[in-house]
Amino acid sequence: MTTERIFITGPEGQLEGELTHSAHASKVAALLCHPHPLYGGTMHDGVLQTAGNACLALNIATLKFNFRGVGASQGISGRGEFSSTVSNETKLSPEVGDVIAAYEWLTHTEQFNEIWLIGYSFGANMLWQTLPELGHLTSVDQNTLPKTILIAPPNAAMAFNKQRGLQEGLIEEKISVIAGAKDNYVDITALTEHYTMKTQVIADADHFFSGQRQALDTAVTTTLNEQLSD
Repeated sequence: MTTERIFITGPEGQLEGELTHSAHASKVAALLCHPHPLYGGTMHDGVLQTAGNACLALNIATLKFNFRGVGASQGISGRGEFSSTVSNETKLSPEVGDVIAAYEWLTHTEQFNEIWLIGYSFGANMLWQTLPELGHLTSVDQNTLPKTILIAPPNAAMAFNKQRGLQEGLIEEKISVIAGAKDNYVDITALTEHYTMKTQVIADADHFFSGQRQALDTAVTTTLNEQLSD
């Protein structure tokens, strides 16, 4: 396994990241998005590391990065608050631009045939906001979505608006959700009100998966294997 520290040109300056390859060359990479910066979230978060390790064990490379204003990433955190837009139709958090920059960096390396998305908590919300915007990139097929795993998406605390401009079947096919049964920040019923997304609920797990990291690893591995077989 090899890890390379990189810097990605983002909307507000350079974004600090780490690209990790497993022992064998891989044509699939996962972009990992970390939890809320205001609560200590960084690319070195333990839950995100569990997800990353599950990827590497299945020979999936990982790119994790710090959102603006975190670690050595330049800029000031937008705190997830809505501001200017990419599509000019929907208000988006500034960090959506960071996700797009990291995604484009991965595509431009031309090392990978497929790029997947994994976000935990705040990172899951940023991915949810980003998905429609990927259709505006010339490198992304308008009729598809990257395979995506939302870990503890905090829809009870942050807005997860109904997606517009995306085919409902694509959302149900490509997006998987992993959450804890004791997570007060996740409302699975509300999250799946409009879409029948693949969902795994881990018994006894809270928002931080305290004491449940092995169960989380198993859930992520199961989801990744399902995606690899598609």
